[in-house]
Amino acid sequence: MQTFPGMQRNRADQNALTRLLPALFFVVYEALAMRYLFLPPLFGVLFFFYIRALDRQDSFDFFLAVFMILVAEASKGYIFLSVLFFYTVSYFFLLPRLRNAVSCRLCLNGIIVAYAYIGYWAFAVLFANMFALATPLFDYRAVFYIAIEFFLVGLL
Repeated sequence: MQTFPGMQRNRADQNALTRLLPALFFVVYEALAMRYLFLPPLFGVLFFFYIRALDRQDSFDFFLAVFMILVAEASKGYIFLSVLFFYTVSYFFLLPRLRNAVSCRLCLNGIIVAYAYIGYWAFAVLFANMFALATPLFDYRAVFYIAIEFFLVGLL
């Protein structure tokens, strides 16, 4: 049987379902993290994935990261799209300056993880003051979460 070039099935991404597995595992993980407070919410890792998806210009990874950010927002009770807005503003305004200033890749990843927690808390305080909302408190567990996620991002 002869095949014609225009008749062959060719997809750019052959592993679409296997690329959705991290999202499924993340939803299960977030459910466990809501119950067990020693599990970090992975905001630093999500920020790292968000940056990597934008750097690679991979739309599937971008939408996967956005989905996981929205799940994490919902599980922590944050304002809808606030973390995504913070990450986007940080990516376009702060990250280029940070990349120029820091040449050590591991140091940059550590700063990204710490900034994901501390920077979002500062952003939430500013947002709360602007719109007369309750001021969020900085949780002492965030230091523990930053340390854990620094090692996780170092493995990626």
